[in-house]
Amino acid sequence: MMCNITPNDLADLAYEYGLKVRSYSGRGMHSRPCFAITGDASAPMKLAVGVAVDMGAGDDADYLADHMQVDSLGLGQVFYWPGIEAPTNVGD
Repeated sequence: MMCNITPNDLADLAYEYGLKVRSYSGRGMHSRPCFAITGDASAPMKLAVGVAVDMGAGDDADYLADHMQVDSLGLGQVFYWPGIEAPTNVGD
């Protein structure tokens, strides 16, 4: 299963929900950046609900839930999806 929503559309939706979007290269990704959001534990749930409700894309919401990975960033967490390219509209 793959996510059919473009990285930029996913980033736009995340911004609408007040989430912080970034590119990230997690463990074992060999510096290849992917789509990521930072925040508390509710951040990925907000994004998945937004994809399912606002975009009517239940399969893509399932993809986000099934393929999310998490790393610690000192005081926060980064939630990332290695199978989704980093968006070009990152607002870091």
